Amino acid sequence: MWLHHHSFLQTVKESWELPIEGYGMYKLQQKIYRTTELLKQWNRDTFGNVFTTVQQAKQEATDAEKKFDRDPSETNLIALNKSNAVLVHALSLEAEYWKQKSNCKWLEAGKRNTKYFYSLVNKKRLKSRIHIIMKGNQEITNPDQIRDSAASYFESLLSRNVTQPSTPDFPFQFSKIPEEVGHNICSIPSEEVIKEIVFSIDKDSVPGPDGFSSTFYQACWKFIARDICDAVRDFFSGTPMPRSFTATTIVLIPKVDSPCATSPTKCCQSSSTGRFHKLSRT
Repeated sequence: MWLHHHSFLQTVKESWELPIEGYGMYKLQQKIYRTTELLKQWNRDTFGNVFTTVQQAKQEATDAEKKFDRDPSETNLIALNKSNAVLVHALSLEAEYWKQKSNCKWLEAGKRNTKYFYSLVNKKRLKSRIHIIMKGNQEITNPDQIRDSAASYFESLLSRNVTQPSTPDFPFQFSKIPEEVGHNICSIPSEEVIKEIVFSIDKDSVPGPDGFSSTFYQACWKFIARDICDAVRDFFSGTPMPRSFTATTIVLIPKVDSPCATSPTKCCQSSSTGRFHKLSRT
């Protein structure tokens, strides 16, 4: 929905074109980080809260309609049409917001419905909850038993006496990649190939670890293409990736008032009363 604002592309361009010293992947990482921080401030100060904007637009349209009913002059008619246009624009931004949240790709633009998108979001949240798990050959549906089973699993996983999993014995053989295909996989792609891949990604796909969806890279391609291509060439050339590209942090957060952190085992036992959260940064 940010793309509908007239200053979005210029704001990103001014931030992106500020010089940064370093190799391709490092410069891309730094520019993404800098642009992210700038857009957070731009969203607060310029774009604003979409729901507040809708409420304000509705109130202004109502006031303009009442004013026109009292005095149907040409000036009041122009003000009424303007306020209605602002309201329609605000409602379209709200629909875009819920469309992205619901990840609904197949609905046509003419059939957008905010309430429908909102219901899809709630459905996705409900589906993300664990209602049943298998423990061996046993099917567990009781919420307390599911919670205890998860705590027991992670307690065993993080204990010192962890048995190494055996190599699976597959009943089939993996096909080998032809030698010429292997050489092509390692070859450095051209700018045309990189652009084709970026633009082949669905615009409504889920955003990547950096928080930007493919829509951002496609809309801003004119001034970010060089940095994207340099980073891809660095990767295929074997350049070491920045730590922020490869770092992952897994944290178990117990939902208790006074969690015990003396040992991993006790921590897992304390967290059996709540959920486990995984926080990743890639």
